[in-house]
Amino acid sequence: MNIRFVLVRTHHPGNIGASLRALVTLGFEDLWLVAPEQFPDGKARAMAADTAPLLEQVKVVPDLDSAIADCSLVIGTSARSRSVSWPELDCEETATKLAGHSGPAALVFGPEPSGLTSDELYRCQYRSYIPTHADYRSLNLSHAVQVYAWEIFQARRDIEADTQEVSQDEDGATRKEIDALMAHCRDMLVGLDFPKRDPDHLMLRFLAIANRAGLQSDEVSMLRGLIRRVEERTGRQAG
Repeated sequence: MNIRFVLVRTHHPGNIGASLRALVTLGFEDLWLVAPEQFPDGKARAMAADTAPLLEQVKVVPDLDSAIADCSLVIGTSARSRSVSWPELDCEETATKLAGHSGPAALVFGPEPSGLTSDELYRCQYRSYIPTHADYRSLNLSHAVQVYAWEIFQARRDIEADTQEVSQDEDGATRKEIDALMAHCRDMLVGLDFPKRDPDHLMLRFLAIANRAGLQSDEVSMLRGLIRRVEERTGRQAG
């Protein structure tokens, strides 16, 4: 499975080591860190225990875009719903989708104190959550990582046991391609003076539609070709 686990702005280095240990026990090693507050750190090594040597292979990047640009499936974890309705999956549904995805995919976790920001969540196609008691919604970061890793591990075993074919999604549009489409669309709408106010809110709606559609790379190219034709006919060429 081509799945990376992405921890964004991790606050406590011990959670990095504990997360890596949880992943390795279930056959995963592709851990990415986005702007961690403390790493490398002795607490991470201590919590990683016998998997500590693998901390050398953890990828550290400055921002979320750097971690997900080449991914054709990105799922962000968050217990909180947001002002703009976003496609949702529980952890079991998330595992099934990731286990059946053959292209590069990312599962994104926010920092311990606050979780992913809305802007970070909107970089993902889906919001995923772990069903918990209504009075206690938040799990420790490394515990959440282990729950998801176990669910994906089980989903993959189920697929293999049922001899089902993994879906062929290699041509799914990457986040970089979707971002380029959204930027092109926004430029066109602004050039057409539509809407009159708050184009960014409208673009979130368009992004939600694109996420639900699961666009392929050739479909993104087709839509950008359509936008270029509109620009040509209206005499408004995007910059």
